[in-house]
Amino acid sequence: MLKSGVIGVGKLGTFHAEKHVILQREFPLRFLGVFDLDRDRAQNCQKFLKHRYDVDIKCYHSAEDLLGEVDLVTIATPASNHHHMVSLALKYGRHVLVEKPLALGAQLGEQLRDRALEKNLYLAVGHSERWNPAVGAIRSLVADWTPIYLEFVRHGPYQKRVTDVSVVDDLMIHDLDLFWFLFSKEMNLVSAASRIIDSQFADVAGALFEGKTGDQNTFKVYFSAARWAPQLSRMIRGFFLEGSFVADLQSLQVVYQKRGCQTEIMIFDKQDHIYLETREFIKKIIHGDGEVCFAEDVIPSLRWRDLIECYRGMS
Repeated sequence: MLKSGVIGVGKLGTFHAEKHVILQREFPLRFLGVFDLDRDRAQNCQKFLKHRYDVDIKCYHSAEDLLGEVDLVTIATPASNHHHMVSLALKYGRHVLVEKPLALGAQLGEQLRDRALEKNLYLAVGHSERWNPAVGAIRSLVADWTPIYLEFVRHGPYQKRVTDVSVVDDLMIHDLDLFWFLFSKEMNLVSAASRIIDSQFADVAGALFEGKTGDQNTFKVYFSAARWAPQLSRMIRGFFLEGSFVADLQSLQVVYQKRGCQTEIMIFDKQDHIYLETREFIKKIIHGDGEVCFAEDVIPSLRWRDLIECYRGMS
């Protein structure tokens, strides 16, 4: 039986811990417990799981104590701590699912990828939007389409719980990854801009990229991310030679029109992305056939992230 744990149990980490408890019913898995630098936070997670699921878990005194007893771990610490904590887990020989981003930059991400490969360990990254049913529908719809212009928008109100990284690492990284997941095309940065509003790092950012289609025509992609907005907005707009679409990743609605055809609408039921990504990760470890976002899969988005950060630093 596999033994698991979660490191970092703020709001998101507690969700992850809950999924481990639920998945004990489906897999030969025993969820041992959690660790958080904030002991009260860890105990709150422990009490929550006891109240809702009547399970008893441990609150470990250190990450090392937890890693010494588990086979796999979910890491949901602040993004600035991901590289250190993943390195530690791999040192202990543990399979890892880490929340996005994998690391703050491609070089650090590649280091972690290589260490996992050397140790024959699974290193998965929690880019949960890949499990959004609207994203899956877009991927099927545009599989053979030729892009002209795409726009990714990810805006939301300011949250003090995310203050250790810029909005590029906090929000835009989702959409950089989604572009690669949907199209697997290389891009070059054209321009980028950002502004600090109420934290140490950029709270609003935009970046324009361009790439080449198979027939060597140019397409452009614009990414907009903000954590200083009056309401949530998670949108993708795409224009292609073969048609166009507008996708709302919040309401799970995709409106599309194939060239020469009438407009059509697809609406999807809400799904638990964290449950799905965690289930596939555990399934991969046990059965070898889970649909997992591995470290290698996110390196392109980290390289684009680096281009944006470098451009912003120079501008």
